Order: sequence, then structure tokens, then C-alpha cells
Amino acid sequence: MTIFDDIAERRIQTAQAQGEFDKLPGMGRPMVITEDFSMPIDVRMAHQRMMRATVEKDRFSLVEQMRLRKLQTLIETRRRRQSQC
Repeated sequence: MTIFDDIAERRIQTAQAQGEFDKLPGMGRPMVITEDFSMPIDVRMAHQRMMRATVEKDRFSLVEQMRLRKLQTLIETRRRRQSQC
């Protein structure tokens, strides 16, 4: 941990003790996290676009399907590079 992590942790504990996190919107409900934040932002955006595209794949033209394949290749390449590191 760095000094900044310690400062942040102390501030969070102080805010909790003072009740600043009480009654926040969505409190008590599980968080829905659909993104993998370990991926770079451009790959996440490509993945989101690809997921949206696969839902409506039947409506896509040939050019759009080729773009989808390019995005899939980009994501696979990035994942392979990331796993090698």
C-alpha cells in the first residue's frame, strides 16, 4: 500500500463512521457489474459493440458483419497479449 491508499482508507472509514454512506440510492441491492475493468477501454468498447451486434445479427448487412469479425479478432488478439504478460 502507498501513502495515498492509507489516506483514502482513513477517509472512507471516517465517512462510514459519520454515516455519510447511509441511505444512498440502491443501498441494500447487489451491484450489477457487466464490464471487465481489467481490459483496456478500447477493447471494452469493442466488446460492448459486439455484444449489441450479436443480439441483432440477423439485421446486419455483410459490411457490418465483417466489422463484427474485425472486432472479435481485435478482442481475441488483446486477450492473448494480456495473458502473455
